[in-house]
Amino acid sequence: MPSFRRSLSWPNMAKRTHDSRDDMTALAPLHHRLAAWCVLLLWVQTSILTCCTILLPALPLLLIPSSLARGLFCNVAACCQAAWFGLAVFCLRCILRTHIFIHACDDKLENWGMQGDLLLISNHPTRLDWMFLWTLAAALGRLSGLKIVLKDNLRYAPGFGWAVQCFAYPFMCRRDREADLRVLRDVCGHSGGRGNLALLLFPEGTDLSKSNLETSQSFARKEGLQTYTQVLHPRTAGFVAAWEALHDVAKDLEVQPPVLVDVTMAYVAPVCANLPDEGAVFVRGHIPHEVHIRLRRIGAPTASSVSELCCRLFAEKEDLLNRFHAPADAGNGGHEKPDRRVFMAEGSAALEEVRGVKTRMCLSLLALIVLEAWGFALLQMMGWLWSLLLLVLASACFVMLGKLTGGIDKVILQQARQHPSRQQHLRKER
Repeated sequence: MPSFRRSLSWPNMAKRTHDSRDDMTALAPLHHRLAAWCVLLLWVQTSILTCCTILLPALPLLLIPSSLARGLFCNVAACCQAAWFGLAVFCLRCILRTHIFIHACDDKLENWGMQGDLLLISNHPTRLDWMFLWTLAAALGRLSGLKIVLKDNLRYAPGFGWAVQCFAYPFMCRRDREADLRVLRDVCGHSGGRGNLALLLFPEGTDLSKSNLETSQSFARKEGLQTYTQVLHPRTAGFVAAWEALHDVAKDLEVQPPVLVDVTMAYVAPVCANLPDEGAVFVRGHIPHEVHIRLRRIGAPTASSVSELCCRLFAEKEDLLNRFHAPADAGNGGHEKPDRRVFMAEGSAALEEVRGVKTRMCLSLLALIVLEAWGFALLQMMGWLWSLLLLVLASACFVMLGKLTGGIDKVILQQARQHPSRQQHLRKER
């Protein structure tokens, strides 16, 4: 791992606490803010352009009562997802210049892509974790197969929300527990069994904000549980439902069983930003210096121990993160810094050193050039006024479809139930 060790450059850091936020309103240097603003603008523009010029024209395929038509739409959506997420990974690494390190405990990361369906369970320190975990999907070769369990209100975000509806992501409303669990099972049944799914779940259910941490600690004291400072006590029902559903799909289709992957995230962020959130990163320009993602393959749990396993994994995360954020040494001029040795493993590597990642980023950049050229060609043919009108009408279509159907993701899952593919039909027969 010599290249990995050389690539680490640790800034002086104050000890991470949840109340050291006195300077969070301070602005980062101008070039950091400009980079963050440009990335956000690019993401919004390309997501809306992709939705309006590619995904919207493909939506009529969902009106055809055929699994073939639905499969064609899902393939178009998967290509869009892989291209857009690859672009996002490029922006995180090369424009925002966040150093991202993947630590695979069990094997070289290149071998993880051949493991069958993956269920990834991660801690949730910030509201932006899913953004940095796109890089993990790139490292695993699962950009097109990634599905993240999201809060329901994200489906209404312009561009990004419309896109993830088309990608058939599972959305949790948090008001109806049984309905949420049913959505998880349906998504696993629709997307599982093909060997390319990577379902990302945050069992904590919310980020590690000060108020959420206080609520979790109050619950722990009331129930006589260990009090955590680095994670929240997990909610296990969704994890159990997703694992059982993926396991049932693999068993019914007689394919390789799913693999449970324990993911632990840790940030090295500017002192004044503490933990990155939307305002810190995209308004004030406080971009994390480094993101460390640790992977550990977990043996398949028995049906009776799935819930207990989830709780045990989060207890281990608490210990791991406490050691990571402890001072690495005392003789550093009064400054304390995270201890990177805690995360290091035989399979540790910087993101760009993982085989295939550079190729995926280059292909995504090529797709971006093609997309922008297509948008520019439409603008030249139609003119500014008609192009703007088309954009407004297309956006209105997504809003109206969301209100009429409850979400394009629900239409996809309903179509899958009514018109199953041959693979799903064989599963029902068994």
